[in-house]
Amino acid sequence: MSRTRHSVIPMHNYVVEFRTPAGETARLEVEQTILTVRVAVGAEVPLLVRPDGKKAVFDAKDPSINVHAVARGNDAQDQERFRRLLE
Repeated sequence: MSRTRHSVIPMHNYVVEFRTPAGETARLEVEQTILTVRVAVGAEVPLLVRPDGKKAVFDAKDPSINVHAVARGNDAQDQERFRRLLE
């Protein structure tokens, strides 16, 4: 778990499977960061992989898992639902 100034935010570790640049299948443990949302088990996620295939991290800038981009998308969906209810 990570602690922020005002709260405790649970972080997760994931075992990911991917193809290395050499074409081999690799499995590594990847740690969620504060900048990424929790992902579903079995989901495809964007990774940044070292050229040697020995280390990988979540691509926190990818909008599909970036916490700020996901929040903006959720806000936009909420506003659209609210607008439809008023019609």
